[in-house]
Amino acid sequence: MMLLFAPSVLGTTYPASPGPGSLQACVEKLQQPGDECRLKAGRYPPPNAAIAIAGKHGTIAEPIIIAAAGDG
Repeated sequence: MMLLFAPSVLGTTYPASPGPGSLQACVEKLQQPGDECRLKAGRYPPPNAAIAIAGKHGTIAEPIIIAAAGDG
């Protein structure tokens, strides 16, 4: 019996801490499928009110994720 395994692309997790511009900076780091931007608990003041998300491409198996860090 022969087993073949496809290499897995592991993304990188980037934390974002409350502070001006930190959310946008985290989103800009997302470059490959599986990358994550994890938002730490707190308030994200302007200019975090609106962020630009463009040119980010995940896959069904490895989506790009923007989510809470689970610390709040």
